[in-house]
Amino acid sequence: MRSALALLALPGLLVGLGWSDSLYRQVRFRHHNRHLNPAWLDSLSMTLEQVRAEEPENESCLVWLSRVLLLLGDHSDTKARKLKRYQEARVVAASLRELNPKNPEAHLWWGNAQSRLGELRGGIGSLFMVRGIKSSFDRAVRLKPDLVLGLYALGRYHFELPRIAGGSLGRAEQYWLEALGLEPDLTLIHVSLAWLYRRRRMWDKAREHAEAVLATQNPEEPATFIEHDRPEALKVLAAIPEQ
Repeated sequence: MRSALALLALPGLLVGLGWSDSLYRQVRFRHHNRHLNPAWLDSLSMTLEQVRAEEPENESCLVWLSRVLLLLGDHSDTKARKLKRYQEARVVAASLRELNPKNPEAHLWWGNAQSRLGELRGGIGSLFMVRGIKSSFDRAVRLKPDLVLGLYALGRYHFELPRIAGGSLGRAEQYWLEALGLEPDLTLIHVSLAWLYRRRRMWDKAREHAEAVLATQNPEEPATFIEHDRPEALKVLAAIPEQ
């Protein structure tokens, strides 16, 4: 008998299965461990599209589909492919916002998709989209004040934007410290704070957060840790001047 995980690689066999705790665990595992097999993201998108066709009002499915499409965009090798995936992710998140405007993750992932599209456009195109992106992140956190990735997104918004466009390192720090208080072992927040303190030339704090990333033994999301957080922590440490 094939295992449940094996079935996930063959989306056609999942017709009629629908959303379940078992499928949720499979989706979450492959999303968080996508570094183990590059094909997993494509299989996840196919599986989630099938579930969406069967259960178009399944909010959990729409959240995960939007997340997977964003990652497929991040991993695409051309601007055109990135654009296509990010637009698809935005459409899915928008459908969730229409289905349930009180779902905080609908606003979070719509904002993330819109942000990625803004980055692709660059310059004036990106700045034109800023207000809608922040409004979406704000809405997500108002609906769920302990939404860690929503707090992270607001911090990233303030960190990336210049002050003249509404950015603020102080606000970024505030949001990230709040997120860290809710999830102390989240390496994405530690590495973000490390870069923030590096920018402020607060070397000891930058080193503290970068070393917290490197000391992590069992990260919540191994793929993000391996592909992003650990390499970024090493970059921060290399950028800190010797004292």
